[in-house]
Amino acid sequence: MSSYVTEVVTGLIEDPRLCNECVGNSETCHGDFVCEVLGDIFADLNQSMWIPVTERLPETEDHVLVTSITKAGQRNVYLAYYMHKSWHGQMRTPVIAWMPLPIPYVGDSDEA
Repeated sequence: MSSYVTEVVTGLIEDPRLCNECVGNSETCHGDFVCEVLGDIFADLNQSMWIPVTERLPETEDHVLVTSITKAGQRNVYLAYYMHKSWHGQMRTPVIAWMPLPIPYVGDSDEA
């Protein structure tokens, strides 16, 4: 997703006219059209950030988030890296998708 789109969506979310409780949470949404649209956008963003291993593998040995799946179909998220044609991390089941780590929190300059 382009940084412009991310910037626009972030700006919409930080708009004080929106209800913070209902953005992206259909259970508490009061039916406001903008909140519904933003919830859909964030659901799509979250899903689109995952890259199936059948499409592409990481090009570097940096840590990434991975989704693995058990024989019973349970999906779990782990921190891992891909090196020498195999995944390395705490997972014990096959990796089905991965995504880069998010940008670390910056915060205020007075935070330790």
